[in-house]
Amino acid sequence: NPTEPSVAAKITAPSSVGLVTMALAGPLSMHAGIGVPGERGIALPQPPRGAQSLSLGGLPAGQAQPLLAAEGDDVEELAAKVQFLGTRWDLAAADLQGYSNVVASLLSHPSAEVVASAAEALGNLCAPGARFAEAVAATLSHPSHKVKWAAAYALGKFGPEALPHAKKLAAVAEDAQGSDDLSVKTRVFAMQALGQLRATDEAPLAARLLSTDASFEVQSIACLALAEMGEAGRAGEIAGKLARPGACLAAVSSLGLLGAEVVAEHSEAIVASALCSADVQTRAEALAALAQCAGHGRAPALADRLVPLLSASEPAVRAAAALALGGLGTAAAGAAEAVAGLLADLAEDERWLPHQVGGGAPREPMAMRKPRCAAVVALGAMHSAAHTKAIAELLEDGDWELRFCALEALAGLGVAAREAVGRVAARTEDDAYPVRAKACFALGALGAEEEADRIVELLQDPAQAVRAEAAAALGALGEGVVREYSNELVRLLQDVSNNVRTATIRALATLGPAGGPYAAVLARQLGDPMPDVRAEVCVALTQLGAHGAAFAEDVAALLEDPAPEVRVSAARALGSLGDEAAPFAAALRQLAAMGTDEERRAVAEALVKLGLDGGLAAAPAAALRNAGGGGFAAAVLELYREPDLVE
Repeated sequence: NPTEPSVAAKITAPSSVGLVTMALAGPLSMHAGIGVPGERGIALPQPPRGAQSLSLGGLPAGQAQPLLAAEGDDVEELAAKVQFLGTRWDLAAADLQGYSNVVASLLSHPSAEVVASAAEALGNLCAPGARFAEAVAATLSHPSHKVKWAAAYALGKFGPEALPHAKKLAAVAEDAQGSDDLSVKTRVFAMQALGQLRATDEAPLAARLLSTDASFEVQSIACLALAEMGEAGRAGEIAGKLARPGACLAAVSSLGLLGAEVVAEHSEAIVASALCSADVQTRAEALAALAQCAGHGRAPALADRLVPLLSASEPAVRAAAALALGGLGTAAAGAAEAVAGLLADLAEDERWLPHQVGGGAPREPMAMRKPRCAAVVALGAMHSAAHTKAIAELLEDGDWELRFCALEALAGLGVAAREAVGRVAARTEDDAYPVRAKACFALGALGAEEEADRIVELLQDPAQAVRAEAAAALGALGEGVVREYSNELVRLLQDVSNNVRTATIRALATLGPAGGPYAAVLARQLGDPMPDVRAEVCVALTQLGAHGAAFAEDVAALLEDPAPEVRVSAARALGSLGDEAAPFAAALRQLAAMGTDEERRAVAEALVKLGLDGGLAAAPAAALRNAGGGGFAAAVLELYREPDLVE
């Protein structure tokens, strides 16, 4: 997808531990089956029964009780209503409207189904739901396994405020010692919550389950829990699970979480078991982990270990080896010629096809299944200027995926690929829209101002991905180009695609203070129906100088936006709007008191930038507890990085 981060960027993307955890446990709407993606299958969330007929939009608080306790509701219908509410409410608005109190009252309902739905719904509130942690924790002793799962799920989502209940979660995991599916899932949910809470006191329990539990699901979640607890000293035990069928994905993901030093120490096992796995997600996690070694002293030795895999029998392994070398960047430059040998490799991994045809897996990324594509991407990531001509020639290949990867590689080569600008520009007329989009990206990355007219024509392309990349490319070419074509860009603010509108806002923001006349135009987009657009406007206004700061009040209003990402963006933006934002310090502190860890961190950054950090002590005590768990105080201390303050 050309609107996603580049393939090269994904090589060094952070470990997707969230995906692994979701596959192993929550949310409860997935409780019908547990599996590691690609190795045992993944249960997809199902819409709650009765959801089609339930409408909660704009419901006044006074009507919440009748909705959830209407006469004639059977248990299944009530549970469906609660579950649906839990998936739809906004973290802040629902709390203010009083729905959460009504849902919490159902924790004492005689039906286990209703209690489980209520606990899960409260968990979906995340940090603002933590005030119900005591009531939710009490349901851990419920005889129903499903209630235990829901309670554990909710406590993990509540964050540091639920840490006092870690012992209860550990007891649940200890008590559920059977080998039946119900007991296994109970241990999985309890251990997942302990990891989310970073309950380091329970690390010995996680280590014991890792080494003795017969279930690969429990071993997997124990790996992840230990990693989230920061137990680097147990990396060897985690690495031992790389060879365990079913647990390899979680093991390599966990090692990646523990950092470059741990990955470097266990790189040989990661390469042998995870990078050579038949499962694409396991290979992807291995790539993300190994890329952390790019600046490590062991990188050259790791590169030497990867080179022989370029001639492996499986196309997927050859592709993975090339991408791993690319992930090491210039540290693997000595292997560039060996990687270039794959440019003539016409093979393709097709083991994923049955899964896709059956609806069990998406199409594998092109660079993960085609060695040629992987080699091109890797050469770009390694900045191998000597292969610029060979890569540019591939722009004429009949395989659109190879042309796509070649464009990305040339973009990564930067100045060394300027000689290929003409060939890159020709791809803006490619029959495949992803190639046209990537050509725009490459022209922007290469600073090809002489091709600006060609890029502007693509602002009217029928494919939204192309229009978005064209707008982004104009922004990448700098203030002068954006000023020249500002009228064409402003028209795109009305585009039907939110991706196009977001890219356009970002491009106009490159005008800086000189773009002041467009501040009002951009501020109108604060009311856009799409949260990513509203969030981007907040960022853009910070770049327009005094004209942007004039809209501080409008930005502050988004501290109560339904979307968490918008609230975070608004908080950070206020920190950059100067004196105009100072009157909204109280609103920022209120967000810190009720928000997630990310929101608290954004507020901390804003208050420090505004010079109002002296007032942090006035924040509610609940927001300042558990600093070691990533709370508000921890965010501030991290910003200062001053030992005396940390002490």
